[in-house]
Amino acid sequence: MHTHVNPIIDQVAAPTPSDFEQYPETYRRHYWPKVEGYREATKDVFPVIEQVSLLISKHLDMHVTKTLAKDASAYQSLEEMIKTSQMATARSFYYRERTLQDDAKKPSFNFHYDRMNLSCCLKDFYYQRGVEMEQPEGAGLVYNMKDRSHYNLRMDEGDIGFHIGMSYHILSAGIFKAHAHAVYLPNRDGLSRASQAFFFSPSPQTLIMPPRPMQDLASSMPEDEGVVPKHIGLGNWAPNMRYTDWNEAIVRGFKKVFFNE
Repeated sequence: MHTHVNPIIDQVAAPTPSDFEQYPETYRRHYWPKVEGYREATKDVFPVIEQVSLLISKHLDMHVTKTLAKDASAYQSLEEMIKTSQMATARSFYYRERTLQDDAKKPSFNFHYDRMNLSCCLKDFYYQRGVEMEQPEGAGLVYNMKDRSHYNLRMDEGDIGFHIGMSYHILSAGIFKAHAHAVYLPNRDGLSRASQAFFFSPSPQTLIMPPRPMQDLASSMPEDEGVVPKHIGLGNWAPNMRYTDWNEAIVRGFKKVFFNE
């Protein structure tokens, strides 16, 4: 179960009626869940998330432009994209209670790359048969490392975590690589997880183009065993593709792989 809302604007305006029909994921209206206080709390915390994102993006911009050197003029600033894009998402996830019959080695949500520029997460909540508890060992977000070991993210209240998505991987010419991650829950009967995440995407008309040639885009991504959507994102990308076209293609691929839609 999850909610999917935009903390900036309930509906990004489509340039034309045909755009609205062609790009339903980009221009659809977001409806807030009927949960008391959720909309107010999300809108209260989002400006803090946004300001931290702008601070991080400024430093990322500095490093990328310095690394690109003569190619820096073709670079699209992450800071400016976050400032100007209305394509922000707040998502609340609830991962159902585990049972002893579940496959203990199988993630609750398989390894994947986010398609956005930047993803943000807050401290998770864990429950044992509905009663809140501390984060169990091995539970939560898990990242694939270069040596193929797994890093289990553990956060305190007040922490904000960020990772890079596929869009910025391309827009930075692979200088900052996308992070593959999954959600794990130990095979403990009645254990469940709730999380709150925020995502920053480029504007719909942004061209997803690297500032310098990338010979083989797929090989520029970290080799992550078990990552299902690697081909979904990169296999649907083409030079001079607008974000809205890529976004729609990736969403269709995700729904097919994860939700059989």
